[in-house]
Amino acid sequence: MDGARLLSAFSRNEFPASFTVNVAVINPNDGKGGSPKSAATLTSFAWTLLLDNTKTITGNITSPITIPGTGQQTIIPLQMKLDLATFFKNKGYDSVINLALALGGAHRSTSRITLRATPTIRTDFGPITYPGEIEIVDKEFR
Repeated sequence: MDGARLLSAFSRNEFPASFTVNVAVINPNDGKGGSPKSAATLTSFAWTLLLDNTKTITGNITSPITIPGTGQQTIIPLQMKLDLATFFKNKGYDSVINLALALGGAHRSTSRITLRATPTIRTDFGPITYPGEIEIVDKEFR
């Protein structure tokens, strides 16, 4: 069935991809630095995914996420969907294959994946947005 769906999508010049990127976060207010332990509530996590240094898709979390002040990590699942045919329209078939092989762990191709985000945290003083994008993932597959 998957092969038939893939062939159908390919014949329509579509190559849909959907995946989840799990981002691990840790609240620095764990009580070890002299400040009291306190949970943080992430109200926005605007993200951008770049493939081969080209902006592909953007998104945000759909609801607030509480990050406890315990020093343990919390996982933020980012749902991503894009049409690789649209993205690679001007780059050619080899670029699509290289990305697929790189993501699959093949070492004979080169692709670059970057995830950037701008978090906003709820505080007693109102929302605080990080002053710029944080580069979370910057991985070059070779």
